[in-house]
Amino acid sequence: ISNKQDWPLNQTNASDKRSSADLKKLAGSIQTTPPDADYQLVLIDEIDSQSARTNKQPLYDALDSPNNPVIITANDEYDIPQGIKSRCKIREFKLRKRSRKAKIREIAKAEGLWEEMSDEDLEDLADRADLRSAIQDLQTWAKQDIPPGKDQREVELGEFEVMDRIMRGEKESGQVSPPDLVMWLDEN
Repeated sequence: ISNKQDWPLNQTNASDKRSSADLKKLAGSIQTTPPDADYQLVLIDEIDSQSARTNKQPLYDALDSPNNPVIITANDEYDIPQGIKSRCKIREFKLRKRSRKAKIREIAKAEGLWEEMSDEDLEDLADRADLRSAIQDLQTWAKQDIPPGKDQREVELGEFEVMDRIMRGEKESGQVSPPDLVMWLDEN
């Protein structure tokens, strides 16, 4: 967006800005624009890593009426401070398995790994929780020659993914008895 609009990009990783002074400075960057630009794009990454003890009021005030466009990213929506969530429009970007498979295939071809991959390997990587972990596992495979699914690691699914799979008709429910599964579904 910054390139397309010809705006400077002011990128900050919120996990590195944990003190109240850091947040006050970040709030200032939302309100100020470099002299040679109409706007700057402020990108705040990993806002869900903020400490509950930090004074976020300056950031809240800046988000109430920002002078620059602001994009805030998070890995876990439930860890975003409520004061930030209430001041933002939430957009969820989550790649489905089909999209993850296409991207993994593209990367594997570009890196010369595609010839070595089986359909099962591709499926194993696409079953990862997100694209980042799939790419990291592909990288591990390339460096250590350990194919996906053969790394002796168990991939644990979260409640939301399990609920989604069950509601879509997938039969995998782990070691849970049918009555316990019905109770679990009702609770969740």
